[in-house]
Amino acid sequence: MTEALDRLLERQRANGRTLLYRDAANGLDLDPPGVIGQLAEMLEQTMEQDAAAGKPFRAALIVGKPGIPRPGFFQKARSLGRYDGPDDGPEAQDWHAQQLEQLMAESGDHKPVR
Repeated sequence: MTEALDRLLERQRANGRTLLYRDAANGLDLDPPGVIGQLAEMLEQTMEQDAAAGKPFRAALIVGKPGIPRPGFFQKARSLGRYDGPDDGPEAQDWHAQQLEQLMAESGDHKPVR
């Protein structure tokens, strides 16, 4: 399943698009119950890998309806020492946007992420 998530995240980055949690869970064919929780666990694993490699968080590509990740994304980033702000609001939005910009810059593709 990790490989499927890696492919999904790379496809989203290549397309310059974010994806809603429910659409990501559907795309990975996760089995109920708790598909969003399963997805969150998988995304946290990618965050650990990205932090260890000194890379921006690919998990930033998966968002909720307000257009930013759920609070667990920011909490995990804090636990990894990469973020020290709140779980929502302007500071979280700005930091999330920076993660997306870094993802695009890392791939050599400067498409705006939508």
